[in-house]
Amino acid sequence: MKQFTDLFNTTTAKCYWDGCWHHPIEREEGVRVTRFFEQEVRWGLVNGIRVKGHPLVRTIRKGIPTWMDKYPMGEQMKRLENHVRSMIKEDHWTIDGNYTTDEGGIAFPKGFSWYLLFTI
Repeated sequence: MKQFTDLFNTTTAKCYWDGCWHHPIEREEGVRVTRFFEQEVRWGLVNGIRVKGHPLVRTIRKGIPTWMDKYPMGEQMKRLENHVRSMIKEDHWTIDGNYTTDEGGIAFPKGFSWYLLFTI
């Protein structure tokens, strides 16, 4: 532990929304599991380490829960915003903008700057 805290001043808490990753936040619609993420945040804060959540938003196919597919675009955007707002605490976040065009995910309208939605 001391070796880590002597060497690093930042750590990453995983907050994947979908079910393709370990400890997803919401594998099943409406069933949010944040205990693993919260444990990682607490560990960092207790040890004087800045904590960054990653990724708050990942718009590629494997970054969006498959249960979102049943909703039209407007509802997907509303649910994405609700997810973001429910996860934000202080300044722990990275929004993975580099993945917005790499793979299919949420089908944003052409020219849409999704990250501008979150002026929170």
